[in-house]
Amino acid sequence: MQQRFRVYRATLRILMTTLLVFLAFTAAFGPFHQIALAGGKGEKDEKAEKAPLFSDPDVPDGMVLSYRSKIDEKAPFVKVVYTAKKLAGPEGPVYEVRSEAGDGNVVTMRLRAADLRPLFVEKRNGSNQVVQTTAYGPEEVRLSLPQKGVTRTFPNSPDLYDQEALFFAFLGFSFQEPGQAERRSNLRLFMGENGIHRMSVGVVAEEDVQVPAGELATYKLEMVPEDLVGLIAARFKTYFWYTRGPGRHGFVKFTFPAFNQISESLELPDWVQAPLRNGK
Repeated sequence: MQQRFRVYRATLRILMTTLLVFLAFTAAFGPFHQIALAGGKGEKDEKAEKAPLFSDPDVPDGMVLSYRSKIDEKAPFVKVVYTAKKLAGPEGPVYEVRSEAGDGNVVTMRLRAADLRPLFVEKRNGSNQVVQTTAYGPEEVRLSLPQKGVTRTFPNSPDLYDQEALFFAFLGFSFQEPGQAERRSNLRLFMGENGIHRMSVGVVAEEDVQVPAGELATYKLEMVPEDLVGLIAARFKTYFWYTRGPGRHGFVKFTFPAFNQISESLELPDWVQAPLRNGK
């Protein structure tokens, strides 16, 4: 009887853990402009201070991303446009990035230009109401949800990035040859109410990808949650494609296969040098 109870309790624990992970990642990786953002604790990573994951992509003012997203196969596509401008900040240049979705949701972000670390993120809904603000201080992150009357704090760390800024941040990623597992990079991703999650990311392939913007030669990035293991971790992998070729990289595609979520580039900004196409 006791053995049966122990098996039952262990099974229940696994089911509850899987459910919590499902809820967190479903919220985290819907079209990024709709995400109900993440809660957990991060630890300091001294290596992150010496080798930032991202660097300044040096993009000119104007449109940086234009894509369409949908949260599952049956949902309609929603157009999203990111614009950015570089401003002078008290501790160095910053990017002010604005994401506007066709459904009226708007996200405004301020990122340090040197390493694309977040400073402030604000989300507004289609009625222009503030639904979330996230302020990144030297030691802590302060999350505010005005409509719920909730304020929470989380520890900041040198490897912590905001999920809302991820599409933009990868413009400054150091792309390398695929298949080199030892060169995977680690980061922590802040997902608002859903916590802080450890991730690893790396280039896993070079592919020609067809999207509304055209057929583009790309680097394929794989991001894996390090908080999870085995089959559960494999289920929550996400993929990003960015242009391959000389000069600046442009966003091409994002997928979350477990939930049939997809984002596809509608057009590349002028400053993205024409990538190779069809392997030629």
